[in-house]
Amino acid sequence: MDKISTGIPGFDVLLGGGIPKGSFVLVGGPPGVGKTILVTQMAFHHASQGKKVVMLTALTETNAKLIAHLSTLAFFDDALLGNTLQILNIQKLLQEEGLDKTLAEIRSTVIEQGVELLVIDSFRSLFTLTGDAAAVQNFIFNLSSALFMLGCTTLMVEDQYRMDGFIHPEQAISDTIIHLSLSSLNSSATRKIEVLKMRGGDPIPGKHYFEITPSGIAIYPRIESLASKVWPCDTNKRVSWGVAGLDEITGGVPVCSSNLVLGPLGVGKSLLSLQFLAAGIREGQRVLFATFYDTLEDLSRRLSSVGVDLEDALNKGNVIAIQFPFSDISADKLVHQIISQLPESSSSRLVIDGFEVVREELDRDGRFMPFVGALAQIMRSRNVTTLITCGDKSMSLWAASPEWAPMDNVLTMDRINLSGELRRVLTIVKMRGIEHDNTVYEFTITPTGIEIKDKVEEIGR
Repeated sequence: MDKISTGIPGFDVLLGGGIPKGSFVLVGGPPGVGKTILVTQMAFHHASQGKKVVMLTALTETNAKLIAHLSTLAFFDDALLGNTLQILNIQKLLQEEGLDKTLAEIRSTVIEQGVELLVIDSFRSLFTLTGDAAAVQNFIFNLSSALFMLGCTTLMVEDQYRMDGFIHPEQAISDTIIHLSLSSLNSSATRKIEVLKMRGGDPIPGKHYFEITPSGIAIYPRIESLASKVWPCDTNKRVSWGVAGLDEITGGVPVCSSNLVLGPLGVGKSLLSLQFLAAGIREGQRVLFATFYDTLEDLSRRLSSVGVDLEDALNKGNVIAIQFPFSDISADKLVHQIISQLPESSSSRLVIDGFEVVREELDRDGRFMPFVGALAQIMRSRNVTTLITCGDKSMSLWAASPEWAPMDNVLTMDRINLSGELRRVLTIVKMRGIEHDNTVYEFTITPTGIEIKDKVEEIGR
């Protein structure tokens, strides 16, 4: 079955390639969640391809008001209006002529103008204007049948999709049902999208994060659904940690491996990650640094201490730095934005500094371990050697939480009491498939970075 592209970032991936042509699509959700923006963004995209699109409105708002709201979004193109995209208000037609005449007019418009995409906003307004549930049901059935025969795809907005355990007429008739939801936690609003039904398609199941920006809607499918099991890397190769003494202890970092550094606040995790990044630059790799805490100015100052000129590296394209907001960040969005910045080929390094910021979201959804596993697989399949730092409350000097099991290698950093003085120490908790040193090593932070010192004979707390 032929499919049409939505033109919405991430949506075609979620839908399994797009919307089946000629299908009847119900888009439901509570007020303010983004239903009208979703269908309108698709309408403008389709019209921009030279295809004929008609949007029918009823009671939701006047055309002038709708256009005024849409004009603030980047996808809006005034040149398309009245050309390949028409916005028509059918309130008067419904009230004066009824559903049968309205159906005939819609069918004639589709045939005469060669309309390929029809948008109706909204289903509830049809019922409100007519007050006849049976007639509206019959109208929807006849409309979907007629437009399917004409090869026209239909998007209908449902003001509040009903999930009460009953099958409602508009849901039974629809080929595809898309549900948008809005939830809040700690004063932050989170939007999710889910494909509940899709005839002739193979969408990714479950709920997925989306956001509304000045550019319109962007969807970020859960990364567990994108993880590749193709691992092209030669993991026998090693690269440098960039930390004096650590390569000697571990033999270096296996290429394409996923590496985790756990430790409390201020112990030196971020500094180790910067030395790892600097080693990649010196080895000619492209490196990507994702942080929640550092500005570019902070990063430049800290990298200079380990021998890297950030401005020069940025200009040469050796470094890409992404600063994510400390709050209201989706873990899926984080990974999708990282993926978009990775090179198509050639070895590269990735640092995610401060993973604890997104942990609460993943724990709440019961996704932490699957997410970590998917992240490791995705980066491995893209020839990326990854280092993640996290302030994990469940860690100890000798162990990490079982939820971190998908990570290849785990290092812990901590402070211990040695003869009445707090000293920094490092241990290797895990190196996948590799016999590793189990010694507890003291390390110091010098003006040029971390240096591994002697092993610790006795540990006090």
